[in-house]
Amino acid sequence: MPNENSMSNLPPWILNDGDEAYIATDYLHIIEGRRACWKCKKQTRVIGLGIGEYVHIYDDGRRPRYEIGEDYLDPGEEVHLAWTDREEEIPPKLLRYLKKNYSVKTGYSKTAGTCFANHCDCCGAIQGNWFLFGEPDSPLSSDAYGTELIIRMEQLKIKAIPIEDDLKLNWDLVFCDNDYAYLKYGQFEEVILSDDPENEYVSYEELYRG
Repeated sequence: MPNENSMSNLPPWILNDGDEAYIATDYLHIIEGRRACWKCKKQTRVIGLGIGEYVHIYDDGRRPRYEIGEDYLDPGEEVHLAWTDREEEIPPKLLRYLKKNYSVKTGYSKTAGTCFANHCDCCGAIQGNWFLFGEPDSPLSSDAYGTELIIRMEQLKIKAIPIEDDLKLNWDLVFCDNDYAYLKYGQFEEVILSDDPENEYVSYEELYRG
């Protein structure tokens, strides 16, 4: 996790003309759930991305500022749902893993236009990003309570990818008071993307190697 000394003088170019960005530390996550496809009605897998501890960088109108987003519980006990409509915002090695193992690709939606999205495992129909990442009824959302929250989270697979270096990500994050529930009730497993047999933490260079 970056400390206050390392973040005190952020260069103006760090936001790349955007309003905000996030630096992920320790782990990236894949959140896997299931839903009925709107078109063929069959069950299909859907995924989101996720980060745990992070640094939020934002523009206050004069220069970049930062805030360190630490878990409300113990470190490493929260996951925040994330996604991006642009596949070029995903580290290439992670993108290759996603495309190999899930029905995700850039497609066209009448609502969102061209975007990176989940597609049905059975019929190939695009599964809307707005529903999956913007609606409380999404199977990936932690915006539920009581028994409903527990049942929803127990159906998710939470895959943690250890990362060696902090990563600046231009992803859209979804925050909820119940973000602790992903790791408390979800089916947790580690996914090792590192090719180094002596180090399970994948490096920046390996993630972004073409």
